[in-house]
Amino acid sequence: MPWKKRRSRSHTTDDVSSSQQVYGLNSKPHHNRSHRSHHHHRRSGSTAAILVIVLLMVFAACAGGGVYAYNLYNSAKVVKGHAQDAMASLKDCMKAVKATDANAFDQSVHKVSDDAHAMQQELSKTSWVVASNIPFVGSDVRSVRTISDVMVDLADNGLVPLSQSSDVLNLSTLMQDSTVNIDALRSLSDVIREAHPVITRSADTVESLPPARIKQIGDVLEPAREALTSASGALNHVLPMLEYLPDMLGADGQKKTYLVLGNNIAEIHAIGGFVGMVGTITAEDGHLSLEEFIKTNVVLDQNGGARVGATEEEIDLFGPRCDTNHGDINIIPDFSRVGELYYNIWDMYEHGTVDGVLSFDSVFLQDMLGLVGSIDTSFGETVDSTNATRMTLNESLFMWEPDDCDDFYKEIANKTFERVLDKLGSIDTLEFLNIIVKNADEGRCIAWLADPAAEEAVKVAGFGLSLGHDPKKPTTGFYISDNMASKAGYYLSIDSSVGEPTVNPDGSKSYPVTVALTHNADPDLAKGEVPSYLSSGLQNQYEVSRLSLREETTILAPEGGRIENLTSEYQNLSRPDYGINWAEKSYQGLDAWHTELIIDAGESIIFNYTVVTSPEANEPLRVVHSPVVPHEVREDESRL
Repeated sequence: MPWKKRRSRSHTTDDVSSSQQVYGLNSKPHHNRSHRSHHHHRRSGSTAAILVIVLLMVFAACAGGGVYAYNLYNSAKVVKGHAQDAMASLKDCMKAVKATDANAFDQSVHKVSDDAHAMQQELSKTSWVVASNIPFVGSDVRSVRTISDVMVDLADNGLVPLSQSSDVLNLSTLMQDSTVNIDALRSLSDVIREAHPVITRSADTVESLPPARIKQIGDVLEPAREALTSASGALNHVLPMLEYLPDMLGADGQKKTYLVLGNNIAEIHAIGGFVGMVGTITAEDGHLSLEEFIKTNVVLDQNGGARVGATEEEIDLFGPRCDTNHGDINIIPDFSRVGELYYNIWDMYEHGTVDGVLSFDSVFLQDMLGLVGSIDTSFGETVDSTNATRMTLNESLFMWEPDDCDDFYKEIANKTFERVLDKLGSIDTLEFLNIIVKNADEGRCIAWLADPAAEEAVKVAGFGLSLGHDPKKPTTGFYISDNMASKAGYYLSIDSSVGEPTVNPDGSKSYPVTVALTHNADPDLAKGEVPSYLSSGLQNQYEVSRLSLREETTILAPEGGRIENLTSEYQNLSRPDYGINWAEKSYQGLDAWHTELIIDAGESIIFNYTVVTSPEANEPLRVVHSPVVPHEVREDESRL
């Protein structure tokens, strides 16, 4: 067999989460997200009860007791009961959606509506009107009454109309037998569009409420404000793309073709990894079909090919290979440009014109295997949601020759996509969508569309991974790209932090930023036999091991901002320090700092710098970086 193993090894592999590091700075990994959400809902329900109890005590004290306090006390107990019941019914609504139980959803929605109206009616009594004018606590009472009005609005004008179209919410009808139901998708889009203004005005109303004076009321008000703002923002992002999805999926007899790029993030590039395989997906009236993945060098002139349209600015900053080496174009950290260039390549080699370009990595495949189950390969290895990334990017390198490792990854990609398409009608639709969104957030599943309007919708929805040019939402990027064709990038990690900003006289803010680039491989590993795919060859030029890496590194400032006070410091350096020299350049009008550095097994480089935002910035600084192999994947450190 051509994939004969080099050695026999025994491993102990722990279950590793398919959740991965969030694509950004001060965020916890996504696997914590669902836990936080569950805890959040539970907290909201309990604090609703605390709210009413506190009001009882405060209002009774302010009113000096007597009949007024007694009536308010009894009324508050009624409000408390309806609030608890409404919260319980809202949870039942979510359960019904997840279970795709239309009847249960309809019943729960009407219970929410009944309790919301009962709360509103109780809070309209004279005792509450009087309480809203009491000094100190009056504004809090008015806020509570406003929230009850918001609940009625949400129930009557948002949830009830949804329940009347509850068949649309049965997400399992969206996907069946390799096909997306275009009519169901359009109906879902219509329903969400109708609910959008209700949620938006509810969010605006709650946002306008003054800060609570009583902590327990604030504990209720702030989660409500956060939840509604989040829901409104999410719909603002999703709705434009929902409108284009039918067309993207070939509605009304169209045929859409998308080029799909398979990234190897062990050979890190700015927004992915070396593109070692390409394939196409065709959509016609919602039916999806895959043309299997092929090695890039089979269908494209991968090395020294013709120029494909990179700008002189891109070539100056990222080098000529972003224009002529057709597996390396995504060293450009803007997928709107990467997509355009791959569009050009595919047409240039007479493979036809495509309607867009999609990109994925092995982490995305591993997450998908969590939905569709394990895969038995022709190599005698089984991969699943616990080991796909580690097997494709590292373990296989110690077992087979390079070409066989590439074929192994290609086989896993083909079988995973085929199984996902075959099982569209039976997989958990909500979980499928969650995986897509999570991987888009991390830069592991991204898209570019040839239609400019659809491309803009994709960007707004968060699937585009273009550079941040909104001065109000400052984003800074830290990007690395391998320059030695080594898969030892598997061992690299990027960890970042952002400090508290200083406000400058012109209104801009200066944020201290720290980025740690760490080569997590054990230096002793390099002393043994190292597969050719892991060896950079730098040991012939420098006092480094075979696992050393040369990385092109670029730091981009936010729109209207700049980078200042940039320093770099090695830790655990086991060789003479040759120094890191930075050059200040520009990309798409952004302040850009570029260097080439070498990092060896066991070493870290700490980058400290100041990011100055535009004076227009009104959101906290966000930092994005190249997607790397997540920490969780390397928890089995048998090779580190």
